[in-house]
Amino acid sequence: MKIKNDALSVLAGFLIFIALTGCDDIISTDVNEEFFIGPGQKAEIRESGLEITFNRVIEDSRCPKGVECVWAGNGKVEISVHFPGEDPRIIEIN
Repeated sequence: MKIKNDALSVLAGFLIFIALTGCDDIISTDVNEEFFIGPGQKAEIRESGLEITFNRVIEDSRCPKGVECVWAGNGKVEISVHFPGEDPRIIEIN
């Protein structure tokens, strides 16, 4: 289904441009539009009704800025993805 594929593209964009700020706002955006959400925030994709909620940061062992590290570290978050008419899915992303 094209809407789900587009929605998954938005989800991929979300993962790349994730911001770690805490707020309870709902962001309304379009398919293929970048957006930033932090823990507790939700984004709604207007064309599809898809909702993405940033639940929490599970792990953040990334190398700090200005420091030379042997390993870059890892960032892991938990999000909820909810398509209209379906049960929400909990996803963990590195």
